Amino acid sequence: MKKDHIRDYATEAFRYYARNKGKVPDGASDAAAADVIAVEKVMCELQDRNEPYAADVLKAVYFLHPQYPLRRRDISMRVINAAFSFQTNERKVYYILAEARRLFAAFRGLREN
Repeated sequence: MKKDHIRDYATEAFRYYARNKGKVPDGASDAAAADVIAVEKVMCELQDRNEPYAADVLKAVYFLHPQYPLRRRDISMRVINAAFSFQTNERKVYYILAEARRLFAAFRGLREN
């Protein structure tokens, strides 16, 4: 998978959202609150698109066991499982994840160079 400069930050923002069940915890920083809002916007955007399973793919890959740290090859194994579950190919799953990260960066106000 090609690494973009916001990949790790966006992945952790999605996992933070899942860990807190979509709510901003008390005492959270403004940055954490902005991340949660951006993830909510991404989820709404993906659900409104013509691809009916895009939001579900995102959940299957990034929202699975968010309380545990990611280990080596966790994401790639989840991508394989999601591709099988949604009867698509891995390339499409990676495309959906990249699109979700791009949307997150746009909604969050991060720049992609």
